[in-house]
Amino acid sequence: VPEINEDTGTVDLTFYIDPQQRTYVRRIVFLGNNRTHDVVLRREMRQMEGSWASNRLIENSKLRLERLGFFKGEVQYETIPVPGVSDQVDIEFTVEEEVSGSIGGSFGYSSWGLVLGLNYSENNAFGTGKKVNLGINDSSWRRSYSFSYLDPYFTIDGIGLGYGAYLRKTDYGNFNIAAYNTDSYGGSVRFQLPISEIESLSLSLALDNTQLATNFYSSRQLQDFYNSEGSEFTTYSASVSWARFSLDRGLFPTNGSSNTISLSLTLPGSNLNYGRFTHEFKIFRPLPQRLIFGYRSRIGILFAYEDTETAPPYQHFYAGGMRSVRGFRQNYLGPKAVYDSGYNPRYQRPVGGPYSLAGGFDLIIPLDFVPDPRSVRGSIFLDYGNVFSDGCRSYEVNCYEFDLSELRYSLGVGVTWITALGPLSFAISQVFNDTPDDRTETFQFEIGTQF
Repeated sequence: VPEINEDTGTVDLTFYIDPQQRTYVRRIVFLGNNRTHDVVLRREMRQMEGSWASNRLIENSKLRLERLGFFKGEVQYETIPVPGVSDQVDIEFTVEEEVSGSIGGSFGYSSWGLVLGLNYSENNAFGTGKKVNLGINDSSWRRSYSFSYLDPYFTIDGIGLGYGAYLRKTDYGNFNIAAYNTDSYGGSVRFQLPISEIESLSLSLALDNTQLATNFYSSRQLQDFYNSEGSEFTTYSASVSWARFSLDRGLFPTNGSSNTISLSLTLPGSNLNYGRFTHEFKIFRPLPQRLIFGYRSRIGILFAYEDTETAPPYQHFYAGGMRSVRGFRQNYLGPKAVYDSGYNPRYQRPVGGPYSLAGGFDLIIPLDFVPDPRSVRGSIFLDYGNVFSDGCRSYEVNCYEFDLSELRYSLGVGVTWITALGPLSFAISQVFNDTPDDRTETFQFEIGTQF
């Protein structure tokens, strides 16, 4: 109804709305969750039983189910009118469960060799939605005993509680890293606090005890740290991280982004004073012809403060391999070890660095010709990355301060297949801007990695 004001030349509009019958949700039903408990799905619902039906809340509930990463492809739902009633509907969500971890896994393979062990690793442990990792592993470079647990709904308000412990003996010389050994044990506790539907804040406290041992093949860089800081370190650290997760799916996302910023600092009473800052980012956008654009990046900064001159080498960042820059050998980018007798390219090993920059672009292609295309993803990729140092010594090889011209690149094709053992990824690539001190691999594959 308009009301015209001739003096001011304006019109007031009054809208009268005649509300009709509202539709209520009588019952929400889940189909296909043969393993996952009903409560795990129900706590993700934003549409409540007994309340007015809202398309927005139903779609939001569907999206939260897909972000769990427990199901194949897209979650389906249907609103069904209740017989004999004109203002009630039932909602049926249909899911198809996917492997979300490995139970009793005893075999693995990656760029650094064969891994044998007894493992239980699951993001949906026994269908409860809790994350549990329990392992006894033995490989050519590490023997470890570890346990971790996270309950994302420790309280009804969505506050998560996690804790873990580990004991490990590591020979980095068998991990394509400059030779030295560490014996470590420690534990941590973490609280995860929800900020919004897609944001959370994590707070954690950790204890670590590490004994460092050098050997005949240890590098001069490591010997310098050993002589400067000692051989046994007990550190107490506090960490805070912020995460924003808007991906549409936990497995093989097609749209949205994830953004995580973390900072960890050692506390008073520690033998070493250092901090680590990391930023991880991923984004996916749908393109015509069912193609998907993907981008990822990871930035790492390690720094020492107060009376500690050099941050510990076992906290260094590394680059190269399926998890960072495909086409380069695992961990092999950046500074190389130099020995007392000098640099020997035949026995070169990387030592990592306190600064890391790595990322990549993916053009993700649907593979409709495979039997189950929802479990397989292919891409054409362009990766980049390297590690850097602001304290390069005069004798170091392949060591650079941060310089974009020193980034390494690779171009290739990759495939990831979700199997009962976990994600299995393959890559064939060609590298660019490499140097004689970089080791390359045209074909790579790894279990436990997906892009």
